Amino acid sequence: MKRAVHSPPHVVALIMLVFSLTPTALAAQDIRIASYNMERLGQGHKDYAALAQVVAGFDLVVAEEVMNRRGVTSLVRELPEGWSAFMSPVGEGPKSYREHFAFFFDRKVTTVRDLGEYPAGGELVRPPYGMRFRVESSGFEFNLIACHIIYGKRESQRVAEINKLGRVYRYFESLTGNRRDTIIAGDFNEERIQDFASLIDLGDREVVPLKGSTIGMRGPDHGYDHMFVSEPLVARVVSADVDYWTSDFEWSRRNVSDHFPVFVVLRASMK
Repeated sequence: MKRAVHSPPHVVALIMLVFSLTPTALAAQDIRIASYNMERLGQGHKDYAALAQVVAGFDLVVAEEVMNRRGVTSLVRELPEGWSAFMSPVGEGPKSYREHFAFFFDRKVTTVRDLGEYPAGGELVRPPYGMRFRVESSGFEFNLIACHIIYGKRESQRVAEINKLGRVYRYFESLTGNRRDTIIAGDFNEERIQDFASLIDLGDREVVPLKGSTIGMRGPDHGYDHMFVSEPLVARVVSADVDYWTSDFEWSRRNVSDHFPVFVVLRASMK
C-alpha cells in the first residue's frame, strides 16, 4: 500500500517542483539526480514528511551530513513505496563529529556496485564515497561519488582538499573501466569555480548554475553545493539547477535543512 505523505503549510510550494521541470525532463527515459546536504540527518528535530516530499521529486539523491541509520530509516519510511537507501558503513570526520553519506533511489534505478570509500590516507577528513547505478529502462550506467569537503578554520584547508578531487575522480574511474561516466557531487564549502581546476582539467564540467545553495537568514546564500559530470556525459544533460523548493527560509532551516538540493536531469537513452 502506498504511503500517503501530507504537506505541511510551509512546504506546499515544493509540490510545484514537478511542474517546474521541462517536459523533456519528465520523459520516462530521463533520470533526475540530486545532491542534498540534509543537515545532521538523524540528530535533533527534523520534519521527515517535508524532507521526503523534496526527495521524492527526484529519482536518485545523494545525501551529505547523514549522522546515523535512524535518520535514513525515518526518511525512507516517509517516502513513497518503492524507494530504497544505502548508507556508507563508516562515519568519517573529526572524532567528535562523524558523518556518513547516503544514497536514496526509486525503482527507476538500481545499484550495480558499491565502489566504497576513497582510500584517502589522511588527504581528506571525510573521504568521498562511490556507488555505481543503472537506469532500468535503458541500461545506462554511471558512477555517483559523494563528497563533503571540510570547511576548516581557513579557506586554504578546504582548497587543499578540493585540489585532491582529480585523484578522487581517477580512482573511481579506474574501478569501473575508465568509461568516463562519473558524477562527483556534494557540499564542497567553496564557491570559486577556479579552485576546482583538478577536475576541470580532466574535462569534468560543473553543470549547476553558480548561485546560492545554502539558506541564510534572508534566503539563498553561498553556492557551496556542486555537481561535476564527466565530459562524455555533458551531451546527456537536459537541465541542472538549484531546487528552491520553498521561500520560507527560516522554517526550512529549523525543520528540514540549511541547504537546498542541487540537481541535474540526464537523458538516460541517447537513441
